[in-house]
Amino acid sequence: MNDNRIMAKKPHHVIADLVQRLTPPVLLLLLAVLLVNLALYQHLSKVSVPSGKAKVGYDVCPHGYFRLGTLKNCLPWLSCEAIRREVHKLKRVGEGAVKKVFLSEWKENKVALSQLTTPELQEDFLHGLRMLKSLQGKQVVKLLGFCEEDFLILTEYHPFGSLKNLNQILNFPKYKDSNTWHRRFLLAIDYVSIIHYLHNSPLGTFVMCDSSDLDKVLSQYLLTSDFHVVVNDLDALPLVNRSAGELVKCGHQELQVAMKMKVSSQSCQYLRSHNPVSFSHQ
Repeated sequence: MNDNRIMAKKPHHVIADLVQRLTPPVLLLLLAVLLVNLALYQHLSKVSVPSGKAKVGYDVCPHGYFRLGTLKNCLPWLSCEAIRREVHKLKRVGEGAVKKVFLSEWKENKVALSQLTTPELQEDFLHGLRMLKSLQGKQVVKLLGFCEEDFLILTEYHPFGSLKNLNQILNFPKYKDSNTWHRRFLLAIDYVSIIHYLHNSPLGTFVMCDSSDLDKVLSQYLLTSDFHVVVNDLDALPLVNRSAGELVKCGHQELQVAMKMKVSSQSCQYLRSHNPVSFSHQ
């Protein structure tokens, strides 16, 4: 009878002992799996680019220099002489009140050449040039050269054009994987980052005046080939003089720096529009 009780208890003790021995390795294995997944997620979030192109950081060159395409070295901004001799217009791709833009070629590189539209607006044109020169960074279109004598500005060319083309670009089958709420949200964050940069630039607080309506806002920004946003048009960018308590002036309307604008909410609505993926499923 006692032997039977001992035999009945053995399986219980064996199972308990087996659980005690296996529990630490199992927990360690689960922990290792979790850590590997976390590391993989962080790695993919840094290197994954929807367009399929390698993500390259902003080419850091000394102020007054640029790097473009396959160039290995930084070159000084192109002068009037170099622009006249080496830059060739191909076709007009845009026009605004202050300048018209031509797709051009420089040493087998596609570039954007901006030209003053009318002499009456030359001060706006030159102000935009000064801002491009002073605010160069990853949030601003890359300056390649300029000629004040001929009222010419040479910048990096972005084939997607302005943010007004966003829905059209995302509707192409080639970019359908990028047509998600997540991607549009990241573009909205890029926009906010640019505004933050302008409000907190090394030169002071600048206000983007070309924000009267959504179409106008979107036309001031370019969509890059790796689906990021850079500001392109800085013609209407007054500086706030806090020490003097002066308001900035956009056209004929004075604005407080802390004024409430509807542009941000409108931009979010635009980025969300025509999105084939339901918001609730993102």
